[in-house]
Amino acid sequence: MKAAGCVHNAIPIMYHQGKPLDAVIPELMLELQACRDRFDEAAMVVEKLAAKSGVKVHGDVVQYIDGLRTIAAGTIEFW
Repeated sequence: MKAAGCVHNAIPIMYHQGKPLDAVIPELMLELQACRDRFDEAAMVVEKLAAKSGVKVHGDVVQYIDGLRTIAAGTIEFW
């Protein structure tokens, strides 16, 4: 089985590697939270840069980042 970088692939791969399901889910949640945190940090940097370019550009960039956040999260809600 080859991973494609998707969460739904990570669970069976980790489980198949011999990790109990009770250990897989918390480990995956930690990784997802770390990914979310890295995304948010990068988004803040980009938003600050965009703010220097005017209200219109900043608003467009914020909207774009929100769209990326939705795509990245899928059905997982960003906290």
